[in-house]
Amino acid sequence: MTLIHLTIGPLFGTPRTATVFYTVGIAPFIPSNYQKLGLLIFSTLFFIFTYLISYNQSNILDNLGKILNSIFLVLLFLVFIVAFLFPIENPNTVKSTTDYLTSSGAVMNGFLQGYNTMDALAGLAFGVTIITAIRQMGKREDKSIAIGAMSLGRVAWFS
Repeated sequence: MTLIHLTIGPLFGTPRTATVFYTVGIAPFIPSNYQKLGLLIFSTLFFIFTYLISYNQSNILDNLGKILNSIFLVLLFLVFIVAFLFPIENPNTVKSTTDYLTSSGAVMNGFLQGYNTMDALAGLAFGVTIITAIRQMGKREDKSIAIGAMSLGRVAWFS
């Protein structure tokens, strides 16, 4: 578990959160000769903001739920609207890769690709975090914790 947490946290996952955000959302607007400085400034501000949101663990659910989740849902809705209104290609003419031609191939390929991105390992580690969060919300019985976890899974599945 220690190696899993180190891998998904400070060794790979945490630095990647800032660099992906910077590369996709900020870097295209910064001249190439200022990219390193831009990444340094952005990463510093990004991790200061992250620290401020997550410092007080007793308020983290409220902070994430009220602030970030609302922003995420609005942006996700906008992405879907833009994708449907302005598709990159005609969906009827796009060819599927051979890995996704059958439903069993799609499931297996999705599992393997998720494993390659550490989703399987992160699932083990985040399961503990989810159960702890449910307990902090006042659920103590195993049955109510299981129902809460299944409800979260259902929301995540359909998101």
